[in-house]
Amino acid sequence: MRLTDQGTVEFGLAALMTFMLVFLRVGGLFVRAPLFGSTMFPAQVRIWLSFAVALLLTPPLLGRQAEALATQSAAGYLLACATELSLGLVLGFAANALLYGLLMAGHLIDTDMGFTLASVVDPVNNENMALMSQILFLAGLVAFFALDGHYVALSALHFSFERIPPGQAALTDAMGQWLLLELAPQVLVIGVVFAAPTLAAVFLSTVALGLVARVVPEMNVFAFSFATRLLVGFAFVGLSLKYLAPVADRLVQGTFAHLTELVVRGA
Repeated sequence: MRLTDQGTVEFGLAALMTFMLVFLRVGGLFVRAPLFGSTMFPAQVRIWLSFAVALLLTPPLLGRQAEALATQSAAGYLLACATELSLGLVLGFAANALLYGLLMAGHLIDTDMGFTLASVVDPVNNENMALMSQILFLAGLVAFFALDGHYVALSALHFSFERIPPGQAALTDAMGQWLLLELAPQVLVIGVVFAAPTLAAVFLSTVALGLVARVVPEMNVFAFSFATRLLVGFAFVGLSLKYLAPVADRLVQGTFAHLTELVVRGA
């Protein structure tokens, strides 16, 4: 009976250690995930949400691998905790690829339209952000949840536990190369492609105003050039938002491929 009691205690300790590793990976994802990682999302809610998700994911993961954690050294377990948290943070960063690309597009448009000095407070990130960056970021955030991007992120999180059990996570060189050489360029492409029509239109309007100034020197083109650039910029941003939904749909569906590829590189 004593051995049975001892086995029960050991199994309970293994379950607790496994749950903590799962909780750290889930918590790392929620720290960087769209909206959930924002400063306006209460930290207490984020913690309890991570706790609930980890509680649902832990039971299928209990087994021989979980029991082996009970015999692991303290230093090894702390290293495993840090690795699980880092993996969750990396997964959250990959899930934010669409929003980072739109944020970059907004910065490019703001610079060209002269909005860089007119900053407003971003309620999501709690920092100053120019107007077009704010508009595109919030539009992308709405599109992300409207297209079930949060379900996609949770599905990738579940896949990560199937591919990399708790305690076996590792930040490999292949994972870092994929983030820097594949995901980061995709963020750049999203930003440049989405901002390109507006940038081209504003540039052509500036060239047209320059020609008008050459043809009619008496006209004070500088006086209404800012208003013209703003009107052209807002018009083309509005036209670009029309195509945000189909583009975001493809990108959200590609988010699962991004996250699963990230997990495969880390396995």
